[in-house]
Amino acid sequence: MNLKNIKSVCLGFLVLLILFYQPKIEALSHEWIAVPKSQYGEQV
Repeated sequence: MNLKNIKSVCLGFLVLLILFYQPKIEALSHEWIAVPKSQYGEQV
C-alpha cells in the first residue's frame, strides 16, 4: 500500500465514524427552582 491508499482508508474510517457515532448529549434539568426576586429581576 502506498501513502495515498492509506490516507484514503483512514479518511473512509473517519467518515464512517462521524456518520454512525451518536454522542450522548448531556443537558441541564428542566426542573428549575425560582429564587426570591432581587434588584436585578426574577431568576430561576
